[in-house]
Amino acid sequence: MSGLPAGDTQASDTGVARGCWVKMTAARGSILALTEPAIRSVAAALEAGDAKTGLMLLKSLGLLTPPTPGSTDVEDVKKEQQIERKRQDTNLFIADLEAGFPE
Repeated sequence: MSGLPAGDTQASDTGVARGCWVKMTAARGSILALTEPAIRSVAAALEAGDAKTGLMLLKSLGLLTPPTPGSTDVEDVKKEQQIERKRQDTNLFIADLEAGFPE
């Protein structure tokens, strides 16, 4: 018994979507709670001289690939940064829509 009118599939779908969103939010919270221990583990591995962890960290930070050459003109750089920010915002918005998250 969901408390929804019989045959109200839109309300039912909305309830299911909301339930999924709540579970997803809780899962993200649980994962975020593990960031402190993860950081301590990586730090300990680096301090112990673990080269594999060091390389993975450098790679994930993009420090092992040479920078892409581009314009040095201030206005060109500003425009490129604005375009990149809009592209990232659009990609995040699309990902949220595809995941069914409410805004």
